[in-house]
Amino acid sequence: MRRKNNSSSILFLIIFGSIIGGVVYLYNSVMFERNAPVVTVTQAEYWNLKEPIDITIEDDSGIKWYEVKMISSEGEKVLTQEALLLAKDKLQLKVEYPKMSYGIRDKEIKIVVTAVDVSKWDFFSGNTASVEKSFIVDKKKPLVSLITNSYGIYKGGSALVIFKAKDENLDDLYIEVNKKRRFKVQPFHEEGNYVALVAWPVTEKKFDARIIVKDKAGNTMRVHIPKHRV
Repeated sequence: MRRKNNSSSILFLIIFGSIIGGVVYLYNSVMFERNAPVVTVTQAEYWNLKEPIDITIEDDSGIKWYEVKMISSEGEKVLTQEALLLAKDKLQLKVEYPKMSYGIRDKEIKIVVTAVDVSKWDFFSGNTASVEKSFIVDKKKPLVSLITNSYGIYKGGSALVIFKAKDENLDDLYIEVNKKRRFKVQPFHEEGNYVALVAWPVTEKKFDARIIVKDKAGNTMRVHIPKHRV
């Protein structure tokens, strides 16, 4: 009788140990991984509503669903949403603003990115990540006006350029020659005025110079600099 009880106890321990081992295995398996997807919004804090927003979503077990929506004074609007038939470890999205809604007057909007992975964690519903980011809306191009410049330039020579640039979110400005050479500009005299010395490389046949001014939202203004060849 005692031998039978001992056998039953050993069998119970084996079964119990197998169950515990199975639970521990599943708990630590990729199928039940507990890390939420990683969402990265690489766009700057300004948005001109023309250029797409770059969004990256990554997850070890794979992404099965994502959504990108915009929150403004007009309410919530889904910009893109997808349930993936085949889970992917990494998604790189370029999310565009709806062209039909370009007349929005909000000075600030919010983008919310939500992603769910294929993990069986959380009662088989998966891990969820939600990232919010606010953007300052800037649709205006910088104001640029040419003040003065050297009348003429010869091959291998240089010329002076003075111009005015204005923008609340000014980011970068320079002079571009022949669409490949950049010349730095410096503040000059009054606030908003800039000066630069540009050159016509002796190795290049033509000379085409333009003032390039960009703001933090990506709005760009290009102004041609008239020159007479001498």
